[in-house]
Amino acid sequence: MTTEELYLKLEDTRFIGENLIAPHSDHFFYEHVKDTIKSEDMPLKQSLNGEWLFKYSKNLYERPEDFYKPEFSYDGFDKIEVPSNIEMMGYGIKQYVNDEYPWAGSEQLKPGQVSREDSPVGSYVKEFELKEELKGKRVFICLAGVQTAFRLFLNGEYVCYGEDSFTPSEADLTPYLNAGKNTLCVEVYRNTSATWLECQDMWRFFGIFREVYLYAIPTAHMWDIATECVYDHVTKREAIKGF
Repeated sequence: MTTEELYLKLEDTRFIGENLIAPHSDHFFYEHVKDTIKSEDMPLKQSLNGEWLFKYSKNLYERPEDFYKPEFSYDGFDKIEVPSNIEMMGYGIKQYVNDEYPWAGSEQLKPGQVSREDSPVGSYVKEFELKEELKGKRVFICLAGVQTAFRLFLNGEYVCYGEDSFTPSEADLTPYLNAGKNTLCVEVYRNTSATWLECQDMWRFFGIFREVYLYAIPTAHMWDIATECVYDHVTKREAIKGF
């Protein structure tokens, strides 16, 4: 995909996600009863929070386009903490906007368009090896919050695209994993067509601002849990049904 083709994708209001698994309940799960003693330490979860390699670019044309390819050299990349807001780490300009868009008065953009001059990109890189508990199972990644949109690559292969900033984005990494070292690359975009929905009293930040983690699922696994409140006309009480 060329840079201009990517701009057109970011401007497409119908393109909001690709290769993501459907949203589901956020609950703990275990293979063994003994593992439930310390519920905050779920063995089938592996955090990727912490120090990542990072490169800030003013727009898509200036970004390291091939940074996800195995032969790419990361000389010149900085280090950044994940999760964090890119602007709070010293990159770009902190933007506070109340009743107008950041580009008002400087560019004549039509609704949905993304600036070719000022549309910052964050290029993130993280190397990891699977911990023992995840090996031999289906492995997923969860990015709990990325603003505004991202493309994710693993070991040189494109995996997924997500654009729902405040909803976790999850994808199946199993087909792309190596037995040893793995290189995860996430390209984050501040501006997309969705940016036009955010003309309100707020700070405009971007980046991987919530946790990132891997998780594996047991052979028998409950994907989703929901509750329904039902009113009993006989007892005049409400009952909670789980399913």
